[in-house]
Amino acid sequence: MEIYTLPNGPFMVNSYLIVNGGKGFILDPGSSIKPLLVKAESDKIEIEAIIATHGHIDHIEELTK
Repeated sequence: MEIYTLPNGPFMVNSYLIVNGGKGFILDPGSSIKPLLVKAESDKIEIEAIIATHGHIDHIEELTK
């Protein structure tokens, strides 16, 4: 299992790309998950889910766009 961390947004929330065997998910997308999606695409990782641990705006702003 690999975990990639991306601090992002005005509150510098940590967003994560969790990968196992070519499949993965994004945890707490924050304000911008684009760098994690670019990483997933370049590494040919299939994103199966995007999960928010709770509804604070600094954790879900990307999902509201």
